[in-house]
Amino acid sequence: MTTRINYFENDQDLVQVLGKKVLNVLNKSIEHKGHASLVVSGGSTPKGLFNYLSLQTFPWDKVSIILADDRCVSVHGENSNYHFLKTHLFKDYAAEAKFIPLYCDEDTHEQAAANATRRINHLKKYDLVILGMGTDGHTASLFPQASNLALALSDDSPDVVGIDPVTNDMKRVTQSLKRLLNTREIVFHLIGEEKNAILQKVMQDTNKKDYPSSHVIHQTEVPVEVYIAQHK
Repeated sequence: MTTRINYFENDQDLVQVLGKKVLNVLNKSIEHKGHASLVVSGGSTPKGLFNYLSLQTFPWDKVSIILADDRCVSVHGENSNYHFLKTHLFKDYAAEAKFIPLYCDEDTHEQAAANATRRINHLKKYDLVILGMGTDGHTASLFPQASNLALALSDDSPDVVGIDPVTNDMKRVTQSLKRLLNTREIVFHLIGEEKNAILQKVMQDTNKKDYPSSHVIHQTEVPVEVYIAQHK
């Protein structure tokens, strides 16, 4: 299955196209089954997309939004992806969307992962998953050297896995590869030359040995598109 790469001069132009795609995918699902599900990522990259979506008149009350991953920190702190979503997505019209958190101030990341697995197990196939990609080739919190990476990439993993990235002291919870691939479509949203450089390396990693993102790019179950802007 070929990955389609869409290049844009800047993120403003990208957001106009990707934002419309997101709404179109969600709307088709709502028309078909009465509700839709969207998986999103944190970090600075989706800020413009989230602000765009929040201003669109849409039946957001019929949309469930789930994070691909989150840090095990206070949900009120700046390092929390949940906090980022509350600031940039869950406002204006999109405030009506239903949010299903991965982390709720549990004592350990293992406990958080178990609880999150229970919270999302009623959801079947997602309608759209939007991922980022780090300069080390990670996506969601599937970091190259992370503890539990093998479990998170395995076919028999739970839906949510507790992860220690090793490279920093913030433990995380992440949806597993198996769960992220249980979707109709996947989109990578990237900005900048560094992201383009790692994307090219991931595209060449067909054996899926070097970068966790390769396990998403080089699978044959789900169509994948990349939206990448040269700069903000």
